[in-house]
Amino acid sequence: MFIGWPYRPNDPTERSGRVLIADYERITPIKLVECPFEVRVDKVLHDRFYDVRDAVAVAQQVKETNRVANVVVTDARTNKLVIKVEG
Repeated sequence: MFIGWPYRPNDPTERSGRVLIADYERITPIKLVECPFEVRVDKVLHDRFYDVRDAVAVAQQVKETNRVANVVVTDARTNKLVIKVEG
């Protein structure tokens, strides 16, 4: 059973999850998105979120205030639709 990596302070190859800390500099911005979920209102960016549940909650609030608008939550990493708010 894998429990974790031994802690070694000041070790440049210390692991954080499955990615080496030294490898963070080599990750392209496309792969590492700080806030991957976007709320868009009529194709215009409204806000960004780290958690999809927060994005969906805000999208539902926006839809309640503006019923005519097209409100969607998209994944910025893949540019794919996560949910389209109806109602």
